[in-house]
Amino acid sequence: MISRMERRVVVTGIGPVSSLGIGLENFWSALKAGKSGISLLDKTDDYLYADGTELIPPIAHGGQIKNFDLSNYFDDARKVKGFQKDMDMSSQFAIVAAKHAIENAGLDFEKLEDYGSNRTKVATFVGTGIGGIKTTCDDFYRQTQKGLKKLGLRSIIRLMPNAPSGHIGINWGLQGRAKSDATACASGLDSIMDAFWYIKNGLADIMLAGGTEACLNT
Repeated sequence: MISRMERRVVVTGIGPVSSLGIGLENFWSALKAGKSGISLLDKTDDYLYADGTELIPPIAHGGQIKNFDLSNYFDDARKVKGFQKDMDMSSQFAIVAAKHAIENAGLDFEKLEDYGSNRTKVATFVGTGIGGIKTTCDDFYRQTQKGLKKLGLRSIIRLMPNAPSGHIGINWGLQGRAKSDATACASGLDSIMDAFWYIKNGLADIMLAGGTEACLNT
């Protein structure tokens, strides 16, 4: 028997941030062309310790998202600077993916009442297998080389696995549940499935769901 609370669930927006491309059009074009997202890695600050020391052993190839710059997606320079201070790269990828998905869906959070909803009925589920590993590595290096007092005040909000969901909710002023599944490679899919059930059972009207990872620093 189907409960009267169960509702139809549809995907209205997609926002990939991938080594194949950022945004649906770029990602889909590369996918159709049979391109690989694996390449020789660029040497960037993402592969250095906080003091500039190169990570050892060096990584030769991987699925690097190249030329990623938050200022390409957010016009407010002050906001971008705040994101860079408060977010591990995994959260930065997630918030850009969320922006693309929101725009792809044509969703306007200022008009939720027109949709018969409100901000408490918009939830964010973003899974991650590891979370802010770059922050963890940097903080471990600082602690061992310079002592505990050199650890940053923002460490927790950068490295915690639920940070991407939280940052997305804060940025768009969402008041629904924000959580993260940590089930290894299935983390993103689990989050999408949880989002499906949330909408189907009337616990939310709109979900921002997916997965994020930024592990190229070991």
